[in-house]
Amino acid sequence: MQIKKVLAGGLAALTAGATLAMGAFAIDSLGDYVSASDGSLTSPTIVIGAPAQPSTDFAKDVLGAADIAAAVAGYATTSVTSTSATTSVSGGVDAATVDNKLYFRSEMNKAKDTLTSNDLTTLLAQGTANVDLAGTYTYNQYINIGARQTAFGNSGGDLDDPALYIDAGSDPKINPLYNTTVTFNKPLNLSHSDVQGGTLTLFGVEYTIGSNSKTDGTSGSNLVLELYGGANTQTIQEGAEATVNIGGTDYTVGVLGVSTSTSGVVTVNGVSKSVTKDNSYTIEGLDVYVKDIYYLSKETQTSSMKLVLGSSKLTLQDGSEVKTGSTLTGIDGTHVSIKGSAAGISKLTVGVAGADSSSDYVLAGASNAFEDPVFGTFKLALNGLTPALDDASRDQIVVDNSANTAATVKLTDYRGNTKTLTWAQTKTGSNFGPELNATSTRQYRVIEGQTVKENDYVLLAPSQESEFGHIYQLSDVDDIGGSNPSFTLTDEFSGDTVQVYLNNGYKEFYLDGQAYCAVNKSDTSMAFYWGAGVTCTASANAGSKTTAFPLIKLK
Repeated sequence: MQIKKVLAGGLAALTAGATLAMGAFAIDSLGDYVSASDGSLTSPTIVIGAPAQPSTDFAKDVLGAADIAAAVAGYATTSVTSTSATTSVSGGVDAATVDNKLYFRSEMNKAKDTLTSNDLTTLLAQGTANVDLAGTYTYNQYINIGARQTAFGNSGGDLDDPALYIDAGSDPKINPLYNTTVTFNKPLNLSHSDVQGGTLTLFGVEYTIGSNSKTDGTSGSNLVLELYGGANTQTIQEGAEATVNIGGTDYTVGVLGVSTSTSGVVTVNGVSKSVTKDNSYTIEGLDVYVKDIYYLSKETQTSSMKLVLGSSKLTLQDGSEVKTGSTLTGIDGTHVSIKGSAAGISKLTVGVAGADSSSDYVLAGASNAFEDPVFGTFKLALNGLTPALDDASRDQIVVDNSANTAATVKLTDYRGNTKTLTWAQTKTGSNFGPELNATSTRQYRVIEGQTVKENDYVLLAPSQESEFGHIYQLSDVDDIGGSNPSFTLTDEFSGDTVQVYLNNGYKEFYLDGQAYCAVNKSDTSMAFYWGAGVTCTASANAGSKTTAFPLIKLK
């Protein structure tokens, strides 16, 4: 069955649909996005479903209610089954579930807000800090999906043509696209010398804890985690050299001399640099982290250094953006939060969003997948609508004018009833403009608790997104003040009527098994409330949350 939803709110907020088959994120091949080096996969991407590309010519099918799924990847290649397709991806996980689907404009964490090691067994595996400090320090890793939404447009003028995208925002602190989170089973004292120089594997990357790490307080510059990660670690003896290939470039790295247990001289391609233990340097374009120095004073013994080559330095300070390299260059669109005290770090959170307001979107399509800018080991991908906006299998919602004073919409509900509704009228008098009216006097009421006059139309649904939405006309309010007060609702699509008798000015009644509360407002008007927070009385209200523009299920 093909399903669509329509939002009858505002004057142009009509959305036409897509099937409920999961798989708005789609890629046919991962060949361009997964590469292998030394037996390990790098830059994995997540893709689910069939490719979709919106058409700029598809004017009448304005937007589709779609199954949307965002996903991230680890290392091991697995088959991820969504409700529309099975695609082999690198450690993939679907952000939607069979029972809780995502539609166009759904918040991305509506179905699943946290990914754990159960979802991504390698990327989010539980780890143990490899430190000399007494005790065992384990930690758990999570990816927390943010409440961002999909959109169709030009992203505030950033795009030349309208397109489908995830609105990633540019505020990683308050409203991130996602957070990466690490929680420790007990505080790890980053200021301790037995911790500095130890290792952590975070989101698939092994890092050495730098000597500038510290947990000397509860906030700001007192909480810093300095990390050095590298793909190639070499122990080179004094007077010796080693040739390594980093990023496709060959480097000749040597140890010219070791003078103490903390200092010496390193050469790269013949260029020498004095170095000290637990510090990083850029020599001839190669990042070098001096992990350890083994100084042997006897002439019969040879000293050596342990060097991390091609190292990537991250500085994570509470309340700041992530910084990289020895120059502490900030990564735009990131925010670090560290929970801890003088006893140690207990929680690390890195929020991620768009780098700025000009790049705060993730376009649909494999080539536009958003790669994590901090750890670089997973991607988030949006692969369009199912089916595509210009797919021949789509039904159409036709928005048209009616003479010079009204607008109509033709659509088919999920029961197969086709109806043309007049949904907008021009205002009369000097304040010319559109109104959400069927006629000059009959209005559409789209907010929970609004007063609905006799012959007005009301959208009733148990929640904003549900399978049970209806457009009703309040076709009669009868005998108010008499012995049998009642009201009658007429379904605009099927023509079915429901008569409800009031008791002391109110009544709880059921449509499709869903509870609603009707409250009489006058001889010719009613108000309607629903949801878990509603107690049906003559003074009922919407509670802490009011539903606006509930969606209507279409064919």
